[in-house]
This record gives sequence, structure tokens and C-alpha cells, in this order.
Amino acid sequence: MFNEINQHSLIKTYRNKALAWNQQTYEQWRLAGEEFAQLRLRHGELPALIAAQAFCEGQAARKQEFYEQAVSYYKKVAEVLPEWPLAPEALGDVYRYLGKRAEAEKQLSHALKLDGRLIHARLVYAAMLCEKNNYKAAEDVLKLGLKNNTGEIAFHSFLGHIALSDRRLSSAERRYQRALTLADDYAEAYAGLSAVRILEKRYEEALDYAKLALNYDQRSAMALINRGIARCLTNQRKEGEADFDRVVRLAPRVAHNYFRIANFYWQNDHNLALTERYLRLAINCESYRSDYHTAMAMLYLEQNNLMDAEKYYRQAIILNPDDILALHGLGMLAIIGSDSLAASKYLSHATTLLFTSRRYLVAKLASHLHPKLKESSLSE
Repeated sequence: MFNEINQHSLIKTYRNKALAWNQQTYEQWRLAGEEFAQLRLRHGELPALIAAQAFCEGQAARKQEFYEQAVSYYKKVAEVLPEWPLAPEALGDVYRYLGKRAEAEKQLSHALKLDGRLIHARLVYAAMLCEKNNYKAAEDVLKLGLKNNTGEIAFHSFLGHIALSDRRLSSAERRYQRALTLADDYAEAYAGLSAVRILEKRYEEALDYAKLALNYDQRSAMALINRGIARCLTNQRKEGEADFDRVVRLAPRVAHNYFRIANFYWQNDHNLALTERYLRLAINCESYRSDYHTAMAMLYLEQNNLMDAEKYYRQAIILNPDDILALHGLGMLAIIGSDSLAASKYLSHATTLLFTSRRYLVAKLASHLHPKLKESSLSE
């Protein structure tokens, strides 16, 4: 039963390549739904056909960002064909966008138990682990995926992004280059190499890689932001900010883009007003991300606005109890408030997480935040 509907060209392509979802359109999924509706009229109310039609209608709704509507379709699929892994896979992704993190993880885990070869479920699950600062687990999820899909460029690219975020630049470059050996027109890998060059302060090369990325994907947000950063850092301020504006116009609801722009204005310009503006936009788009709230708290702390800083730190901890920087921030606020017990509690937790983390960048940053974070343990 599963094999028959999995062989439909649109569903088969969706299953076999991560890039397929970005390339497929609302209209394609709508027409596929109509196709299965016609098959139901000819062949009767077979469970496979009912599920396939509902799945395609859910995909069409998801393409339009009608997530609640998509959920209703996917739930229907799960009721009719509970063992078909595409239903919990799609539900997991939609629940993530709706901010229902626990439900999303449950569905994605179930999907991967039904079929460990799923590509989209593994990518979304890894992304959620990264959002919780659990990068090591995300790497393990992606590497396991490569055992079944050695040629899946999205896995290599994602592993490159994780290495990049940890400032393991040589590892990131290897992953991006590996992706390009599999597909030399893969814009995301060129964009990743552009980011590597920015961190190496090789801005002309960064611009060259961004140009290559944009040759293959004119809407690549990562490439546009990289080009904007490199331009701003090479005295092309007007052109760089125009790139930032273009990203916002192209994808006004993508929080990570706002977050990257905010980081640029904070780290390179120390423009606190623009930093706050873009952080607020990021939080408005994805309020469930603890790191966005932590960044806002750190911004307020720098401005000595302790009340708002504490509010955002506490929200970050609600969203992610293991946010090291938020724990540190609350610890520092407790010290300022002469609450030694609370300070010890927060800093002890941060220290434990620090020494169990395999992320080089987290350790490097946290060790500079408070002397107690350099100790292996703290007395209660």
C-alpha cells in the first residue's frame, strides 16, 4: 500500500531529496491532490488513496503557510494510514512552525522510528536540537542519516553550518566542498564558504563565493547577508545595507535572517538601536527560540537595564532550561542582587553544561563570562 503512493512522482521526489521541498510548488501539490481525488472516484474509498489525497492537500496548505489547516490534513492521513511515516514527519515540521516543540519532537521521533531513512524528518529534528544548543546530538542525527543517504547534500551542508557556528572553519569548509562535489550548483554550500571567508577576514573571496551562490539562487538569504556583511566591512556601506533590506523583503518571516543582521550591527557597529530592532523582529517571528531572548537580555544588560534583562533571561530559561548564556546572565543578576544561593544555583548549572559541552565556541565564550565558570564544580 505504502509503495504504491510512494511511487507517485511528486511524493517520490519529496522523499528522496531534501531540496525537492523548496523546489516544489503549491500548485503542484494542489494538482496532485486533485489527481488522487479522481482516483478515489474511479477505484473507491481505498485507505491509500484517501491518505494520499489528504497528504497532498496538507502539503499545499503548508506551502501557503496555512499551518493549522495543514495539521488537520496530516492528522487525517495518520488516522487512515498510521504506519505511513510521511504523516508524522510533516506534522513534526508544522508543529515546529506553530511553536509546539514537544509535539514536534514526538512526531519526528515517531517518523524516524517508522523509517530511519527519512530525510526531512532528520533535518528538522537536527534543526530543533541546534535550537536547544544541543549541537553534538544534531551532528549525530545527521551523520546517522548519511549512512543511509551518502549522497544527500543537505546533510553535508547542515554539518558544515554546525561546524561554522562553532568556528571549526576547516571542518566547515570540508563539508561544504563535499556538498559541491555532489552538486556543483548548490548555492547553500557556496554561501557557507562565503561565511567561512568572512570569519577568516578574507572579504574579497567572501564576495566571490557569495556571487557564485547568487548565480545559482538569486534569493539565497545566507549569500545576500554574507555579501552585505562583506560589503559593509569593505567600505561599501550603502550597498551592504541594501542587501540586508533585500533579504527582509524576500523573506519577511524568517527569524534567523533578522538574528544574523542583528549580530552584525552589534558586533561590528555596536549600533544598539538597530540591534534591538532586528532582535525584536526575530523574536516576533520565532518566539520559541531561547537564544533570541538571551541575546535581547544581553543587550539590555549592556545598557544596564536590569529589569528587562532579567525578563528576557527568564523567558529564555522557560524555553530552554539548558541555555548556558541565559543561566550565566541570571547568575550575574543574582550576584548584583546579593542573592548568593540563586547565583550559585544558576552558575553551577551553567558550569555543568559547559564541561559536558563539546562545542568549542560555547566553552570559549562562557569561560570569559564569569570566573566561576572556569571551575569544574561549585559548592552549593
